[in-house]
Amino acid sequence: MNYPGQVTAPSYSILRDFKVYQLAGQLVWSPTKLFDIGVEVLYAKVDAGHNGNPDLIIKGSQDQWQTRLRFQRDF
Repeated sequence: MNYPGQVTAPSYSILRDFKVYQLAGQLVWSPTKLFDIGVEVLYAKVDAGHNGNPDLIIKGSQDQWQTRLRFQRDF
C-alpha cells in the first residue's frame, strides 16, 4: 500500500507505506479411501515503510509463520 504524501488524516498517519508478502503451501496424503493427512504452511512478511509522523519512525519488517497438521476422515 502506498498512500500519497498529502494524506494527513490521523488514521493514516502511523503507517502510510508498507508491503505484504505471503506464501502458502499444502501437502496431503491419503493412506486409505476417505482419510486424509495433511500439513499446511503459511509464511507472511510485512515490510513497514516510511510513515507520516516524524516523531514515530517505524521501519523494519515482521515475519510470521503458521502451520497446521490436519487429519480428516469423510463419512
